[in-house]
Amino acid sequence: MFGIDKWVLRQFLKWVKLTNAQRTTRLLWTIGITIVLLPTISYFIYRSYQKSYEKAFATNPKVEITEVQFIHSNEKKTVFTKVNGAWLINESYPVKDHLFSDVLYFIQNFDYSEIVPEAESETVAKKLKSDGVLVKVYSGIYKKQSYYIGEEAFGGTGVYMMRENSSQPFVVTVKGYDRSFGVYFHTRDSWYREPFVFPIKEVADINYDWFQTNEEPFAVKKDGSKWIAAWKNASAQASQLQVQQIFESFKTVRYSGLYFDSYDILTNPKIADVKVNYETGENITVSVFKYMQIDTLGSYYFNADTSLIISSSHDTPLLISNIELQKFLKRRPDFL
Repeated sequence: MFGIDKWVLRQFLKWVKLTNAQRTTRLLWTIGITIVLLPTISYFIYRSYQKSYEKAFATNPKVEITEVQFIHSNEKKTVFTKVNGAWLINESYPVKDHLFSDVLYFIQNFDYSEIVPEAESETVAKKLKSDGVLVKVYSGIYKKQSYYIGEEAFGGTGVYMMRENSSQPFVVTVKGYDRSFGVYFHTRDSWYREPFVFPIKEVADINYDWFQTNEEPFAVKKDGSKWIAAWKNASAQASQLQVQQIFESFKTVRYSGLYFDSYDILTNPKIADVKVNYETGENITVSVFKYMQIDTLGSYYFNADTSLIISSSHDTPLLISNIELQKFLKRRPDFL
């Protein structure tokens, strides 16, 4: 420290001995060199920061995440929103907590592994933008992260990722997780949400159209402050208590599984169409079918305990027990 002080003192004494002209010349040289070097220094500082930013995918665990968006290149979008402490998909269906808690863990623990080599960088970047899932992470109105997640990197060392406005992809891993995490990031809603058939929203009106009986189509809707059941050119006042109980039971209807059989579901006899309109302006149509199966002898039979449904809010046909089915598949007298 004393040596530095002596050096400063010597430089000061030299400066004092200089003439005004010499001082001016030295000052101009110093300013000139600074002007020349400053942009270069600033550029390298910026590039260093940018490179660090481009590979910093993890969201600070101290940040409260309130919304996560998954957007596919085909414009399919899934939005996870935190509402009153609970996570909902598209503000309609509760998520499977054990799955989404994994997603949140990944988002907060992404770990830079390696940069994609220059020879492969352009190809990987194009594939991320065309086939990957764009993930956006929000805290309130503020977007905290935005990046693409793609397929597993060659050799299983991690997953390809790239910031939204970048062209440099990276191989990324997750701290404390030694398996591929890319399969968690997609836009198939049914994979994430609890198996509810209907959203947790208030019903505005409902329409039933039957196919296996002689019963006429009918609707249950509001007439002023009262509920009525209407069909053809007639109507009758509905039981307010019955309507309320039935509509509340809609929120609890669960399906038992997804239907992946290659047999065309539309060849099954259709039982009814149920169209539900919500106070939010949204609507859902659920078509109910008998569940046709094949026994060990190759003969067809109808399952007496399970039915099939196609819902406009699900991307896969659903299996539903007939006990759950009866919660929403009602006839006109049930509302009166």
